[in-house]
Amino acid sequence: MVSREAVIKVESAIRTLRNKFLESPFAFYTESAMHCYLYSLLYQGETFKRKSRVRIGEKGQNAQTILLHNEYPTLGKFYKNPKEKTLIPNENRYVTVGNRRLKPSRGAYDLAILDPDETKDLKWQRTSIAIELALNEVHPSLWHLQNDYTKITYDKDQVDIGYILYFVRRQELSAGIQKQLPKLRAKLKEYEKNLNPKVRILYLEVPQSDEESEIHLPSNWKL
Repeated sequence: MVSREAVIKVESAIRTLRNKFLESPFAFYTESAMHCYLYSLLYQGETFKRKSRVRIGEKGQNAQTILLHNEYPTLGKFYKNPKEKTLIPNENRYVTVGNRRLKPSRGAYDLAILDPDETKDLKWQRTSIAIELALNEVHPSLWHLQNDYTKITYDKDQVDIGYILYFVRRQELSAGIQKQLPKLRAKLKEYEKNLNPKVRILYLEVPQSDEESEIHLPSNWKL
């Protein structure tokens, strides 16, 4: 089970990233740069540097790793709906969608904190805390956020808690897309009606033009 210390460390790092984005949103050229920044914050201190002994490969050789990883694979498998781009959990070897034959595969979390008590092979550790980030993924369907949500909540993955961080730089958006933001926010807030208790979502726009430029789900989650 995830520790209070781990949650405090993660949410403190997310708060620092949030404040940095508000202060200087173009300090991050890409979403990957945000991954790096958040990783560096989590790497500080000893919380996630705890050594974990794992097995490597079929021969069962032992090695040591730490709990913090980037692009760590999910336990469950998914295929992507070709039309809607949404992830569908499926553990079968192949699935048929229309006239296409698709092979489900494992996804990956942007950042993952491994279960410190896990003893399986390094490629099959259980993720205790998952963090997903998005930058300017403002499609009205919210398919990117939905896919992150699916990865975190899929039962086979057994994640204790997951964070979805959804950042928007309004200056880079066309006038047409900016007009869609109120609809996107409204759709996002609909998630709270059936929000899985293991998920926390931060939606943040810069500049903050009105009170809905920042949304926390659940609404009582404060940074």
